[in-house]
Amino acid sequence: MEYLDIVDENGSYTGEFLERKEVHKKNLLHNEISIFVINEEGEVF
Repeated sequence: MEYLDIVDENGSYTGEFLERKEVHKKNLLHNEISIFVINEEGEVF
C-alpha cells in the first residue's frame, strides 16, 4: 500500500493521509514527483 499526504489548494498539508487509490477516487490534491531514467537506447528504466 502507498499512502499520500493530502494538501489544500495552496499546497499546505492538511494532516490527512490516505491510500493512493482512495486519494484518486476522491479526487483529492497531493504532491507527487516522477523521475524517468532513460538510457542511450531510449529505454525507460
